[in-house]
Formats: sequence, C-alpha cells, structure tokens
Amino acid sequence: PELCAPPCGCHTTVEGEPCHARVVQAMAFDIRRHPERFPGLSAYSGHEAFQARLHAENASACPRPCRPPSGAARRSCDYGHLDPTPAPAGCLVQADGRLLVARDGASLDLPRGLSDGREPSRCTAHRGTLEATGFLVAPRELLTTMQDGFRIFRCDLLQ
Repeated sequence: PELCAPPCGCHTTVEGEPCHARVVQAMAFDIRRHPERFPGLSAYSGHEAFQARLHAENASACPRPCRPPSGAARRSCDYGHLDPTPAPAGCLVQADGRLLVARDGASLDLPRGLSDGREPSRCTAHRGTLEATGFLVAPRELLTTMQDGFRIFRCDLLQ
C-alpha cells in the first residue's frame, strides 16, 4: 500500500515507465559497476531505495517514491517476495522458438546462479541469468527442484 497519494508529490514507478527502466538498470547493472554512485545502497536494496537515489540525482528523470526505502526489505530483485527460500537456481528461457543458454567452457547449459544462503532462489535465477548472459529475465513458476536442491524456473525474457 502507498503511504501517500496524489497530490502529495510522489509516485512509485511501475513497469513501462522510463524511471522504472532506469531503476531496473541501476539494480541489475549500475550498482555492481559503479557502487560509488549509490552510497548506502547494496545489491540487496529494494526498488524504492534505488528510485529514491535516482530521484536525488535527477528529480525530473525519476519522481520521489511514495513508499520510503526500507532497510528491512532489501533484495536484489523484485521476485524474492514470492518465495524467500534461498537455493541455487537457473532459468529456462524460451523466446521466438529459441532456448537461452550459457556457455560454460566447451559446454552449454541453462543460465544459473549459486546461492549465498540469503538471496531468494528466484533472485538467484534472475541474477545468475543476467551475469551469465547479459539478459534481464523475470522468473515465473518453479518447474522443478533437482535432487541436489537446484531449482529451475520458467523465466520470461524482458529485453
């Protein structure tokens, strides 16, 4: 729920808006490449924290978010609230009749990420796919859990 509503001068950005794309870019890439641009934030900071930082940099490019940044709800992606359980995970991504794969030496495999023990498995799949392929994906339903605990999600290609 929003803590304020117009005309209070705030707007928490949503998918399809230019600021939302900037926030996703900052959360996925910029924090890792230029952490000095995001003092007080980490890869686990939430969407509103990044939006607030981008608003502070350029108020005309991103509005002030209505929900205040919350240190208690830090996460590296917007998918961890669906299932916060940490686990190694990967993505099965099909687009235009093709399968997205990652090269591991001489072999090809599903893009995947290893768990740090805190990151939710959907976020691990999201981050691992981004790091392995450079593509942003949205983890959707859990397809299977392997005997070793590795989770495979069906993921949609976002770019």
